[in-house]
Formats: sequence, C-alpha cells, structure tokens
Amino acid sequence: MKLLLADDHEIFRDGIRMLIEARTPHRIVCETASGSEIGRLVQTHAPDLAVLDYQMPGAEITAVTAWLKKRFPALRIVILTGTTSGVLHARLVEAGADAVLPKAGDAETLLKALEAVAAGRQVLPQAIREGIAAGAEALSLTQREYQVLRLVCQGLGNAEIAARFNLSDRTIAKHRENLFRKLGVGSAAQAINRATELGLI
Repeated sequence: MKLLLADDHEIFRDGIRMLIEARTPHRIVCETASGSEIGRLVQTHAPDLAVLDYQMPGAEITAVTAWLKKRFPALRIVILTGTTSGVLHARLVEAGADAVLPKAGDAETLLKALEAVAAGRQVLPQAIREGIAAGAEALSLTQREYQVLRLVCQGLGNAEIAARFNLSDRTIAKHRENLFRKLGVGSAAQAINRATELGLI
C-alpha cells in the first residue's frame, strides 16, 4: 500500500516514516510539510492512504479532506490531531475522514488504525467518539442559540441578551435552556467551559 504523509514537523514525519517502514509492508511514496501541496501530491503519486496532520500551514485540513474524498473516493484518510474539540472531530468525520486519532497516541494505536483503515474500516478511539457525539449535538445549535451562547460566555444575563435582540426575557430563557440541554450543562460557567472544549468560542 502506498502512503502520503503530511505534517509540518519534520521530526514527526521522520518518526512515522521509520515506524511504518520498520513495522509494515507499506511504503511512503510522498511527503509534504505544506497543506497546499497535498492535492497535487495525491494527483501525481496516487497513494492508497493519506496520513494528515490536522494543523498545517497552507490549507484547512477539513476542507482538504472533503475535496480529496470528492476527487479520489477510494483514497483512505487518517487524520492526526492535537485538538480535543469534538466539533472539529465531527466536522472531519463529516468531511470523510476514515480515522481521527490523537497525535499524542502511541505507535501501536497508529499501526492498528492504518491496517483497519486499509481494510475499509473506520477508526475512532473511544475518547474521539465521545467528543464527536458531543460535537455533533453542539453543531445542531440554531443560529440564535449560538448567538445567545456567545453572549452568555461574555457574562451577559437574560435581560441584557433580550435587549440586544429586542426579544422577551422569556424567549431568551428558552433559547438558553435549549442550548444548555444540547451542550449537556446546567449553568453558565459549565456552558463556557463546554463551549471552550468544543471550540465554539
């Protein structure tokens, strides 16, 4: 199996390359430190699987993943990420990622994930799955609920928020109740923490 490896940290690429070459029959046919090069390399080298760092200069990897899956549907994509945001993880899965793995994970986890993805299975560790479930729920916030959340996170109360939108306190209270339920929290302080964890603010 031919692999593409994309990460802007050379020492990390070197480590993954040595691991794959030493422990698997697969070979890395191309590497890049820039997200903007990924599409060209896939077109040129036709890898079977791409291992991509989530945070790279030159491109937004969620958009790159969606583009790759549209243009090269047979390509398997493994995303390595340092973020704990369930919202971002949910977006990666929606874009077509076959695996989302924590960048701080161990070598065995990565190797097993590569084999599973190569066999056509999706790989999402338990912590990632839980974050995605929470992120997917958070993504279901309406525009108004999201606006209310941002103001709650700024410390505004129902009356102040109601005045901003020329709505009644009761209407804002209902929006607040709904968004708290979707986030799985019971207070403004918890909402702020949860929104931060999910990358909503």
